[in-house]
Amino acid sequence: LTRGERLAMLSAVDRLKGRARVLVELALFSNFPFVRLAAVSHLSNDVEGLTDIAKFCHYEDTRASAVDELSNNAQALIEVACSSMFGTSRMDAVNILVEPDSLSEVAARSPHRDSRSAAMESITAPRDPRQGRPPRAGPA
Repeated sequence: LTRGERLAMLSAVDRLKGRARVLVELALFSNFPFVRLAAVSHLSNDVEGLTDIAKFCHYEDTRASAVDELSNNAQALIEVACSSMFGTSRMDAVNILVEPDSLSEVAARSPHRDSRSAAMESITAPRDPRQGRPPRAGPA
């Protein structure tokens, strides 16, 4: 791609602000990483769309960006930790959760061993007094 083509694509994505379903489709299916990531950044207030991307997108960079955008929404992170198709997204979501109740919900609800184990590990891990949270869990 030339620089002009890239700028034209990003400009087109910018014009789609407010059209959440179109942005979600771009984030899920575009072959261009910069288009996917731009679409995710325009969805910062669409919890449902970001959750869908974190659960179903086949591109790891895009899923990680969606999980980061959800970092202030415990219920969405629980949903991703319990039902994402991808272990990396489940683990990213668990690693952001800090509340024992949220982690307990993942440990009780998730059908995936990796996120259940990571949630249990986070609940039982000694907390770092400087940060108030347990060390991050790794993939199982």
